[in-house]
Amino acid sequence: GDEMKRIIDGLTYNTETATLVHEWGVGYGGDFGKYDEGIYVTKSGRWFRAGSGGPASHYAVRVDNSYIGGSGLIPLTEDEALRILEDRDAIRAIETYFDHLIKEA
Repeated sequence: GDEMKRIIDGLTYNTETATLVHEWGVGYGGDFGKYDEGIYVTKSGRWFRAGSGGPASHYAVRVDNSYIGGSGLIPLTEDEALRILEDRDAIRAIETYFDHLIKEA
């Protein structure tokens, strides 16, 4: 998608320069709740999620008395990123980036 860049607490988060680790979409064409989202890791190892969605998604933006589609970027801790990837069954991403945190059950 489009480049998304935010500066949060003095740190730049940029979807262009970060690595997209896992992405997913929810919903279809005309669905106001539709959104596309991904988990990214920066070159220095910081995690974030970024995406965009329709007027009924969690990326919606309020304008006057209605909502329009929008986009957003949210920093994550390593643990938060791991939990989201677990929820999405992103096994390959977890094995690649979180090998140091996982062990045989």
